[in-house]
Amino acid sequence: MGHQPFQGERKVAFVVGGKAQFRPRLQDPGELIQHFHLQEPALVVPGLGPGVGKQQKEAAKAGIGQVFDDLPRIAFIEPNSVQRRFIEFCQYLGDTHLLGLLLELEATSLSGLGQYDDALGAAEEASELLRMTGDDTRLETASSLASSLALLSIRLNDTIGVADETVPPVTEAVDTYRELTATDPSYRLNLASALDIQSNRWSDVGRHEESVTASLESVELFRQLAEANDEEARVLLPATLNNLSIHLERVGRTHESLTAIEEAIAIYRGMTGQAHLASLALSLNNLAIRLAALERRDEGLAAAQEAVALDRTLTAADPDHAEQLATALHTLSAQLSKQGHDEAALAPLEEAAETYRRLAGERPAIFKPKMAATLGSLGTRLGKLGRLAEALAAGDAAVAIRRELVSVHWD
Repeated sequence: MGHQPFQGERKVAFVVGGKAQFRPRLQDPGELIQHFHLQEPALVVPGLGPGVGKQQKEAAKAGIGQVFDDLPRIAFIEPNSVQRRFIEFCQYLGDTHLLGLLLELEATSLSGLGQYDDALGAAEEASELLRMTGDDTRLETASSLASSLALLSIRLNDTIGVADETVPPVTEAVDTYRELTATDPSYRLNLASALDIQSNRWSDVGRHEESVTASLESVELFRQLAEANDEEARVLLPATLNNLSIHLERVGRTHESLTAIEEAIAIYRGMTGQAHLASLALSLNNLAIRLAALERRDEGLAAAQEAVALDRTLTAADPDHAEQLATALHTLSAQLSKQGHDEAALAPLEEAAETYRRLAGERPAIFKPKMAATLGSLGTRLGKLGRLAEALAAGDAAVAIRRELVSVHWD
């Protein structure tokens, strides 16, 4: 039972069109203003009276637009209030395009709250609605559908884990964004993000050469945009480099893999504030694995220790960060073992196994495979220390989980 450290895929934030997508739907509020005059009085200017006179119309239009601008933020705070009212009213109006966009936001909100099955349902409904939208808005909805499909691939991965079903949605998204970018270069950021997602899905299903090809193109697009002073691309570039490093390592291009992850870390270290620290920790974990593969073990151990320290701090502030801490602990154990510190390697691995056990109770499809791998590694560590009964128990537990996973797959 060999010890194979986990590598952290960074999920690049795939940005829904936001204001640009919602604004065209607000050109003539009509019934929408009358509805919000009754349902959302805060959007109605005091003293103007009811109805849709010119002043009231302009005020309500601006107010509704502001709420749409705020939806991604509001969604995480009150996912069932403001956002749900918009969804219900779009159903009343029969506006399938706007309803699809709102369901897409709801899917992202639910995922952020850990409600993965509900998030998948909303994402699937959003894609279906956007595909149904009439030909009269085909150009507008092409981008909306593409973003919905890219996000559907992420939601599927969150819910069912590694599976062939996660690939077709993002592949269609990439193809659509290629067509859009050919006529409108402003879609390059969307194409870069979709390619990054596609590279991760290709890697998941073992198509590593395709994964590298997609990832290299994604990095190049992000780099071009960052050099042109696109702030969003500048922020997303190191996450994409992190993923490229993983994909390159899986096809044996170890030195190029190390170069990519070192560049990602250098960018993160140059950032200010706290928002990037989780990404920095994840990249340090992957750096530790790259360095160990090149026999630079002292540097690998230092990187693993820094990653664990950062992840502990982040998990103390947000328990949802525990998954990444478990990944870092698994890597730290591997680095300690490579230097002959088998006793010291045991504690982080036991902590990682316990964390995965808890997480597997909440999302078995995602975490049972990691729990099995960690228990297998734990059995190896215990065996080297002569604790044979405990080693056998850990190994048996790992085999039992793998048998269960195979059974579920074939059923």
